[in-house]
Amino acid sequence: MLEFTLVEAHPDSSWALEAYHELDVAHTLEVFGEDLTMSVDRVRNYLLSQESGLHGLLLAVAGTVPASERLGRFGLPPAPEQPVPVLGAAQFTLPTADNQHLVDDLFLTVAATSRRRGVGTALLDQVCRIAEVSGRDTVLTWSEHLLAPATAALPQLTAPTGSGSVPVDGNVRFLQAKGFELAQVERQSRLVLPTPSGLLERLHAEAEAVAGRDYQVVSWRGEVPEEHLDAVAKLYQAMSSDAPVGDIDFRTENWDAERVREHDRRLLLTGDLIQTIALSRASGEVAGLTVLFVPEASPERPEQYTTVVLESHRGHRLGLWIKSANLKLMEDGFPQARYIDTWNADENGHMLAINTALGYRPHGATGGWQRRLG
Repeated sequence: MLEFTLVEAHPDSSWALEAYHELDVAHTLEVFGEDLTMSVDRVRNYLLSQESGLHGLLLAVAGTVPASERLGRFGLPPAPEQPVPVLGAAQFTLPTADNQHLVDDLFLTVAATSRRRGVGTALLDQVCRIAEVSGRDTVLTWSEHLLAPATAALPQLTAPTGSGSVPVDGNVRFLQAKGFELAQVERQSRLVLPTPSGLLERLHAEAEAVAGRDYQVVSWRGEVPEEHLDAVAKLYQAMSSDAPVGDIDFRTENWDAERVREHDRRLLLTGDLIQTIALSRASGEVAGLTVLFVPEASPERPEQYTTVVLESHRGHRLGLWIKSANLKLMEDGFPQARYIDTWNADENGHMLAINTALGYRPHGATGGWQRRLG
């Protein structure tokens, strides 16, 4: 029988964060054949940030841990001072600014040698306990899958939207056995860099020919300028209500200037931001936004974050215009970048068409799984 103890990893516990990172590296190598992880510093800053939620990291460590008089904020003992083997982990968020019915972004990881021995079940049971004592009634987690012949040969489970599917592998069977239901599938798309010579300039010119008389594009590197904070907050809030979510019980997020400022400053602790907006010439309203994040620890793989256009300004090719401008700025500033990954709801045909025009191609599928408690 495998003996293990569940503990909380505090941001100050360097060995625990290093061990979690090694576990995560092993996971992404197993699924994707490459390291797609966040750096240890990014994980630490994630756990420390509290602008919109409380972030937790539970570890299953080998053996027993000496009794402690103090417990962590989620009711478990802290990770021991001295390193011990880590068998599994659960990373999650308790939103506080909105969506307070959720435990969000749960990622369960179990070392290959410790699977089917109760580690994943124990971690999930603790997360569900934390959900209930925190007044949450829904747990949302994700499964990751590479698009490859081996996964394509497995039985496929289609999203309730009818768009997108995930292979029925060991992770999917575990989630189904634990009462989770597939609520949505996101397509992971990848853009190999550099883009073909002249492509971004051509797409930029085509979009500008449609929108240029009524709009202008403004780009920058770093955090949102003070004069645009309120407008960008409105865009983030619109994205939370407008983006397709399938059967996931996402509700409108509450964004203001301070939340945007804190969001950017947290990211800038471990990387750089490339941002572009579209401005209405008539009203001065910020009509669209797109954001790229370039991790300091892995600048070869920037990440595409938010892209949103307000509903009242759609139909002018603004999405293509701002994304092509932002990509050009990123390529010029970060020539070491080799590819960009992005995730979109598989039913979001409009955004997928823009990405396809830019050169993105399907790379993976991410299943959004939901479990109602009680």
